Amino acid sequence: MISQGIFVAGGSGQFASTQVSVEFLPLPLQLGDLDSPGPDDGFGRWMEMPPMSVPRCCWPQVGVVGTGLAVLGGERGPSNSVEVFHGDASEWRETDEMQMATRRAQMRAVFVDRDKIRQKFACKATKI
Repeated sequence: MISQGIFVAGGSGQFASTQVSVEFLPLPLQLGDLDSPGPDDGFGRWMEMPPMSVPRCCWPQVGVVGTGLAVLGGERGPSNSVEVFHGDASEWRETDEMQMATRRAQMRAVFVDRDKIRQKFACKATKI
């Protein structure tokens, strides 16, 4: 059964299109269980997704928000942009609602449970 995987977005590489490329590698529940899916399950093969709308050459951050996929940062210079994958339209869209308050370059991001963070730390929302 495949219920997890690895997403890779942007970066620099062999082709200029690498900066907008997105790939997904389906994984089994247990990494040691490499032979369980059949050959037609897509398991063990990188699958190309639609390209992002913004080139992200420099350490873009990727995460799952609910059931959606988001990519932030990673542009050549400081940026606060965030793109979200819209599966129904099979495309990436920048979203003003999720823009970061500070323009950043070469950053790290961790996607966490919002309620757990609010309980543990007294976080305040920053209005852009």
